[in-house]
Amino acid sequence: MACSETGLSYEGDEWQNGQFTLYFIDMGMVGRHADNYPADGKVTVEESFDYANANCVHQKPAISDSFANDMLP
Repeated sequence: MACSETGLSYEGDEWQNGQFTLYFIDMGMVGRHADNYPADGKVTVEESFDYANANCVHQKPAISDSFANDMLP
């Protein structure tokens, strides 16, 4: 999620989406910028979330992950 249930998510023309969507989907998964934990040619949901979490300046994304291993999209 872009934020917790009590948090705020941010959108702006500069991102053409929400800030979380930019880093999680556009740059993290599609742009493969998140493929560095390890760099194996596969971007997992967890890698992309970690990338978005590190880059979202104005919000604090939240994830509820009950999978034992990495989840591939």
